[in-house]
Amino acid sequence: MGGTAAHLLTAALLLGVSGASLAAARVEAMQAPAWVERGAARIPIGPGGAVADGDTLRTADGGRVRLRLESGAVVKLGERAALRIEAPAERQSGFGRLLDVLRGAFRYTTATLTRGRETAPTLRVAAMTIGIRGTDVWGKAASDRDIVCLIEGDIEVQRGGDPAVRMRDPLSFYIAPKDAPALPVAAVAPAQLAAWAAETEIAPGAGELRVDGRWALALDAGDDAARRTATLDALRGAGFPLEEAEVGIGGIVRPRLLLPGIATVGDATDLATRLAGRPGVVGIAVIRR
Repeated sequence: MGGTAAHLLTAALLLGVSGASLAAARVEAMQAPAWVERGAARIPIGPGGAVADGDTLRTADGGRVRLRLESGAVVKLGERAALRIEAPAERQSGFGRLLDVLRGAFRYTTATLTRGRETAPTLRVAAMTIGIRGTDVWGKAASDRDIVCLIEGDIEVQRGGDPAVRMRDPLSFYIAPKDAPALPVAAVAPAQLAAWAAETEIAPGAGELRVDGRWALALDAGDDAARRTATLDALRGAGFPLEEAEVGIGGIVRPRLLLPGIATVGDATDLATRLAGRPGVVGIAVIRR
C-alpha cells in the first residue's frame, strides 16, 4: 500500500469506519502500540478510533486499550493481546456479538445503567466459551492455560466438550491448563485478583492516550518531505497513531508529525522518552492543545 493511500486509511480508522460498516466499539483510552487489522490492512488506532465487526484489535509490549462497546459495556485489553469482534449470527434473534480473545488478558464490565437490559455478548477465550449475564469478568488466554475470574455477576464457562460450569460466586476463578483437565472453581485471593486486574489497567503516567486528552507531541522529522513520510510510516508501523500536521511552535508554523490526545504532561513526557532517538526523529516538543 502506498504512503498516501495508507495515510488516508489511517485517517479513516482514527475517525471511524466508512461506508455501510458500523462501529461495534470505540477506543476510549489506550497506551500505544495498538493496531486494528481490517482485511489486509494493519493500521495503528488512536483514541476515538472505531473497531467494526470482523476487525481484530492487537496490542504489543506495553500496549493497552479500553474499548466502549455499542451496548455501553467496557472491554479492557492488556499487552500482547488480540481481540476479534464478530457480528451476531442472527441480528434479529437477540444474539449478542462474539468477543473472541485470541491471546492475552482482558476484562469485560457491563455498563451499570444497562445491566439486565443489554444483549450480552458471548466471550470466547481460546478454547473456552463464556456466556454472561450482566457481569464483571477478567480472563486471559495464555500459552499454557486459560483463566476466567468472575469478579461480579453470573457466567457459564465451557471448554470444548467438557461439561459447562456455572459460576455465580463473586471473586471466584476457573483455570483450564492446555493439555490437562480443568481445575475446580476456587476463590481468588485479593492479591492475585489485584495482580490480574493490573494487567488490563492503563498505568498513570505511562503514555495514556484518550479521547479528551489535551496534550500532544510534535515530532520534528526534518524538512525533506519524503524522509518525513518515511518516518511517519515507520512510527505508524510500530503502532503509534501519528498524523501529519502544520504545527506552530514559538510563532513559527512548520510540518510536524503529531501525536494528539495525550492525557497528561507526564504521559507526554513518557511518550517523548520512548520516541526520542527513533530513526528519522530529530526533535520532539510537548504542546498543549
